[in-house]
Amino acid sequence: MEIYKMKYLTYPIISLVLTLSFIFLKKNSEKDMVHLNLPSLNKDFRLSSKLTYSAIMLLRDTSAKLFYVDENLKIKGELVKSFKHDIDYRVYNFSLDKSFKSAAGEAIDAFDVEESILRYLTQVPALGGMFKNIKGAKDCLGDSSCQSIEGLVVKDSYHFDIHLSSSDSTYIDQLSSPWFIITKKDKEFYSKIDDCIFPYPTGKWQVKSCFSKGIVLASPFYESDILVQEEGVSRSEDIIRVTADNPAEGIFPSLTVLSFYANPKSKNLSSNFRKNIIAKFYTNAERVSENLKLNQSITLAPRWMGLEMSKSEISLNEGTLVCPNEKLKVQLDSSIPNHDFLRSFVEEMIPCPVSFNYSKTTKFFDIFKQSDFSFIWFTPNFIYFHNIYGIFDCGLGGMCYFDWKDPVLQNYIEEVEQSRKKNIRNLEIAAKIEKHLLYQGYVSPLADMMWWIVYPDGKSKAIHPAGLFQMKVSDVLR
Repeated sequence: MEIYKMKYLTYPIISLVLTLSFIFLKKNSEKDMVHLNLPSLNKDFRLSSKLTYSAIMLLRDTSAKLFYVDENLKIKGELVKSFKHDIDYRVYNFSLDKSFKSAAGEAIDAFDVEESILRYLTQVPALGGMFKNIKGAKDCLGDSSCQSIEGLVVKDSYHFDIHLSSSDSTYIDQLSSPWFIITKKDKEFYSKIDDCIFPYPTGKWQVKSCFSKGIVLASPFYESDILVQEEGVSRSEDIIRVTADNPAEGIFPSLTVLSFYANPKSKNLSSNFRKNIIAKFYTNAERVSENLKLNQSITLAPRWMGLEMSKSEISLNEGTLVCPNEKLKVQLDSSIPNHDFLRSFVEEMIPCPVSFNYSKTTKFFDIFKQSDFSFIWFTPNFIYFHNIYGIFDCGLGGMCYFDWKDPVLQNYIEEVEQSRKKNIRNLEIAAKIEKHLLYQGYVSPLADMMWWIVYPDGKSKAIHPAGLFQMKVSDVLR
């Protein structure tokens, strides 16, 4: 009889246990979802010099880094626990943090660092220039058969040395570049996740799903998942936005400068016309900064870099302006604020028929090649002049965004790069570059552009002055 009772009591007990287990698992598997909107969103996260800020932000979470730049513009180690260098800044010794674990629970070691640098040199040579000063690295640039680098010495799993070909006291700056991430030696370089392609995850977050409507990031170290969507995809009221539209009364300094660029390869622009239009934007830049609630900038180099220049006297020869035969095309990207004002401002500044090319940041340079002028913002990797002017550097290892070379400008840029290696900010050469770009009608700086995180309750916070390239998507969690 007792056995009979136990038999029938067992079923409700098992049912209760299963029900409680299901509730527990459901509670722990279904995390809260934080919704984040970005002005643009990639699907292809393979490394290149043209990656958008939204892609870099996601990679900051999904990929480990040796170093990063904090909100006080100080370089901090993420994987690196400590480092030292010799008196000549030719040899750097690194110790990695043994406690670091990725979202997948994997350790990252010195062999992973070695493989990552090799992959940049051999598979992504456009970005491999940041490693060209390592002994033997130039021989590997673009060579898929390269198996090792003379100046990269792995001593054990958590210690490695870098030997440079020439002294460089700022080499840690290169290793803190937003474009430099660490991958896993024993894993494929890239992984296909649903509709997207990502580097194999080594960071504190990983991609849970990736479709046209958004990317879901998950982490065992956080209580919430993050759904990242392109602006306009979702109408939810609980969305966090990253925006350049200033929602606050205060004006904050930034490393990001908004400027108006002429396409140096446009066949639609005469030299005289280009110079006059850039001069008009420069002399009227204050109207742009006031309307967008930003600090006015008279240099491409942010004010924090110590380049003190007064507003240049620049002459206009509008009486000689002849409109091009073809209608002028001005690019407006989704990441640029207040299109209504900028359209009317452009039409006022340019006394010729104008049309507008609208772009998403993922297609920025494709559209810029088809345009005559564009509003562009840039944030340097770090606060050295070459990181500002390097977009015009079409020498070996330069960023060369416009695939065009001005011999005078190129010589100036090479001088700046040499001074950077000596940890010197060459203010004299930087001023010459600024004036050359302005007087030759290539670019007019307009304003320091600040980025904001705006929460559903209307509260906001300024993104730190190193800009979007140093921001992580997970920074929106509060």
